[in-house]
Amino acid sequence: MLRAVVAMLILFALLISVSACEDSSSELVGKWYAEIDVTDRVSEAMSVLEFTADNRINVFIELTFRADGKMSIDIDYEKSMESFDAFVNRFTEAGIRSVYQTFGRDGMTREFVDMFFKLRYRCTVEEFLRKYADTDIMPQFSSLMDTLSEYTVLEIDYRTQYNMLFLTDGLSTPSDFHVDFEVTGDTLLLTRDEAVPLYSVFSSLEDFLSLPLELCRANERTA
Repeated sequence: MLRAVVAMLILFALLISVSACEDSSSELVGKWYAEIDVTDRVSEAMSVLEFTADNRINVFIELTFRADGKMSIDIDYEKSMESFDAFVNRFTEAGIRSVYQTFGRDGMTREFVDMFFKLRYRCTVEEFLRKYADTDIMPQFSSLMDTLSEYTVLEIDYRTQYNMLFLTDGLSTPSDFHVDFEVTGDTLLLTRDEAVPLYSVFSSLEDFLSLPLELCRANERTA
């Protein structure tokens, strides 16, 4: 009798363990964000890489997993804009130094450079660089943000089994499509087998949400 009871307890424990492994969706519930470096996409056509080697533009992508099995993808425009503004400030500072150094190699003083810009461009060196950022860099960034926003979706159905995250939008994504995931503390790592094709929103955003992708839990914004 005792052996039968022990056997039943062991079996019950195993069933609980398997069930927990199969449904790990509770680990995902909440909001997660990733910083996507888009500096080269914004600056590659404008020959400003010498100013941006140590200055990056990040777009913040948010993935929200709800307890009802729905997932949404969005852009944190506020944090992305903060990153862009910081980029412009550092770009301007580096540009000012570069302008003075370039003219200085030809023996021109800062006073002469300031006078030249006021006469030629009717503005200071800093104002010239900020106008450049507004007219050339900002449109590139805005265009990129518009492209990303087109591919964000309201919600996708998701479910988990073991370490697999199954996704479907009910349209173009097969119900058996999945990516692998691992939650460690406040970090979510998404990976996939290279032999498995990307579908739907992950396919549309493949250039930006290339896997593996590491996300951080946005604890302060999960309420």
